Amino acid sequence: MNLLLDAGVKIRFKAMAIRSNVHELPEIAKFCRKYTKDYFRFDPFLHLRFDRDGKRNKEIISERLKPSEIVAIEKADSERSSALEKNCDKLINEEFSHYNCNHLFHCGAGNGSFDVTYDGRYRLCSSLWHPDCMVDLKKVKLADAFEKFVPKVRDMRSRREEF
Repeated sequence: MNLLLDAGVKIRFKAMAIRSNVHELPEIAKFCRKYTKDYFRFDPFLHLRFDRDGKRNKEIISERLKPSEIVAIEKADSERSSALEKNCDKLINEEFSHYNCNHLFHCGAGNGSFDVTYDGRYRLCSSLWHPDCMVDLKKVKLADAFEKFVPKVRDMRSRREEF
């Protein structure tokens, strides 16, 4: 983090909002806002494991917050709730919708942002764990990941006819 900041790289933080840390979110937000220039966000959406480990998936499900709890968290943070109200008409971007095509990604993944895992893997978004959708930043320059790898992933298409 400090290396990025010292190099003048703009960073953003995203924290997971889960049952076991929900009481810490105000402090997490305070820390993140100290280093983030424009906004802090949290993600309450916990995806199940790709390996389908039943025991671990039960743990994940137990950490999920109810929709009413998520709304309460949003409303309790005046900075977030006012930003959502101000920008709610910009949340749906028609540019990212692709009808009648077989592109895998119909979202904004990789369009101006990315995710770096704890071990240095670059992803277009934190939900992407497929090996073809990650690149190791210890082996590839960040500029190459952003300029060459992102278009390759964004252009991935389904081979399934029904898709």
